[in-house]
Amino acid sequence: MAAIACPLCGEHESHFVRTVANRDPIAEAVFPTVSLSVCRKCGLIHQNPRISRKKMVELYATLEDKAGGGVTQMESESRLTSLQKLKLPPAKILEVGCSDGTFLGLAAKHGYEVAGIDPSRINLQKARLVHRNIPFHLGFLEEFKTKERFDVICHFYVLEYSFNPRRFLASARRLLKPDGIMLIEVPDAEAFPKLPFANSLFSHQDIAIFTRATLESLLKTSGFSPLSRRLGRASKMYGLRAAATPGPVASHGPSQYKPGRSALQHYFKRRDAMIKRVERRVESFHPAIAKNVGPVVVFGAGENGRIVTSTSLARNGREIIFCDNNPELIGHKVDGHIVVAPGKVPRLRPALVIAASIDYQDDMVQQMRSLGIAADRIVKLYEGY
Repeated sequence: MAAIACPLCGEHESHFVRTVANRDPIAEAVFPTVSLSVCRKCGLIHQNPRISRKKMVELYATLEDKAGGGVTQMESESRLTSLQKLKLPPAKILEVGCSDGTFLGLAAKHGYEVAGIDPSRINLQKARLVHRNIPFHLGFLEEFKTKERFDVICHFYVLEYSFNPRRFLASARRLLKPDGIMLIEVPDAEAFPKLPFANSLFSHQDIAIFTRATLESLLKTSGFSPLSRRLGRASKMYGLRAAATPGPVASHGPSQYKPGRSALQHYFKRRDAMIKRVERRVESFHPAIAKNVGPVVVFGAGENGRIVTSTSLARNGREIIFCDNNPELIGHKVDGHIVVAPGKVPRLRPALVIAASIDYQDDMVQQMRSLGIAADRIVKLYEGY
C-alpha cells in the first residue's frame, strides 16, 4: 500500500492517527488492516496509505460480488420521507449503489420513475428477481453511459467508498437535470464518539469518512450547493443525511484538521470503553446459559459477533456457533467457529441466541422468533439502544 494525496483537496499533508484491524470476514485475509489519517490541510479523514483502485476493483469482482447486500424496509421508508420533502412525483430517480433494490421498489410504489446501478452482480440478481419492471445497471457511476438526465440522484453509504469522490460527484452532476437534487447518506465521523456499540466503523472499503463540514466542502468544490432543509435523521445512527443541487464551483473552506483529529481520538477512547462494556453484558448472559443445555448461537459473524466470542463466553466451555444471513459465510469458520444459516438454528436447540448487531438486532430477534426459538432464549447484545 502506498501513501496518497488527500481525496478532497489533493494535498500531501496527512497526519497518521491509527491502524485498525479489518474485521470484515469476507475481506480480512486480503486486506487485514486499515490505516487512518487526517489531512492537515482540509481535515478529511481518509485511508492513507491505502490499497490501489485496481486492487479494490478486483475485490469487488471476487469477494464483494459474492457477499451481496441488503437494505431494510425501515431504512428505505426513512429515505423516502426525505425524498418526498425534496421532490414529489413525477420525478425520475437514479440510485447509485442500489443494492437489492428495496428503496427503488418503495419509491416506484409512490409514483417515482426509478433506475439503479450497482457493481455487485449478486445484488442485481436479487433486485431483478423482485423488481422486474425496474432497469438495473451493473457497474460504477463513473463509467455509466446514458443520455438520460435525472431529477434525483441518490446514493446511500457509497460516497465514502469512492477513490476519487470529486470525479464521482462530477459524474452525478453530469447526469442531473439543472434543477435536479442529490440525496446523500454517509458515515459521520462526529457521530462516532457518541455511539453505543463497540464495533469498528472503518473497513477496507472506507476511502474517506466525512464530517458535515468536510462533506459540504467536497460538495461545494465539486459544483454543488448544499441544501439546508431538515431531512430527518439518517437511516443509521452513525450516518449523516444531506442534499444538494447543482451550483457554482467554490474554493475550499477553512481547515477542519483539529475537529477531524479530535473526533477520531474520542471515538477510539470510547470504543475501548465499549468493548469492556460488552464483556460485562456477556457476563450477564451466563446464568441463562448455565440453566439451559445446548450451544450458544451468536447471530452475526461480523465484528460485533466476533467481539462477543473474544469475551468470557469463549472461556466457559460451552460450544459457540455463528449464525449469519450471508450465504458466503455459511459452512465456513470464523475465528474457529462454524457459521450456519438461520434456518438451522432450531435444530441446534440452543441454550441462548445472542443478536449481535446494533442496526439489525430487532430484525434478528424477529427472525429467530419466526423460526420457533423461544423469546426467553434470545437476547440482544445492545438491549435498550
